[in-house]
Amino acid sequence: MHDKKIYQRLQVWFPELESLKIPKKKFRRDFDTFYYWLSPKNITEPTADDDLQEHKYRGYFLSIDRDQHFDNGIEACALFQDLSVDVDAIQNRIELRTAPLFEHFEKYKDLIGNFYALRSHVYDIVLEEIYNEVRKQGYRMLLIYASEQIWMAVPDQPKKIEQFIQLFRKQFIGSHPSIEYYERFKPFNLNSFLSDDD
Repeated sequence: MHDKKIYQRLQVWFPELESLKIPKKKFRRDFDTFYYWLSPKNITEPTADDDLQEHKYRGYFLSIDRDQHFDNGIEACALFQDLSVDVDAIQNRIELRTAPLFEHFEKYKDLIGNFYALRSHVYDIVLEEIYNEVRKQGYRMLLIYASEQIWMAVPDQPKKIEQFIQLFRKQFIGSHPSIEYYERFKPFNLNSFLSDDD
């Protein structure tokens, strides 16, 4: 029964998940099963033209492709869909912030070569833009590190988030994914540490 708690916590947060069967006991501690249970599912919607259907994905566990920064899960985010978030605006902000990095890298790649962590900078921008929207909607963001980086928007309930993180760590101790409560760092104020006294 204990290994059902993490699934039940998610069903409380996201009632839509109540329609999904909790995996059988022998699979509940398998991270890949958990990942599949939460990952985006294809929900086909009919269009105005009877012969066409629009394929749309919806889920709670959303991965970010570090090599393709626009493949970041925001279109499939159930929260963003429910709240009619303008995901194109988020992608545009990401484009505006990352384009100068790519231009700079192209211009100076012979000089900076492999020493410039372009993908890391782009990844940070993607996370920051997703985080900003998640917070704007009154939610919090969790990051899961497994074979890929995964983000998840959860209700802003600090005690329940901490309980969920503890459940996650106990549940998947054998598969070694890690989880963290994502927060942006506030800018460091050097003046607060400097003193006029010698």
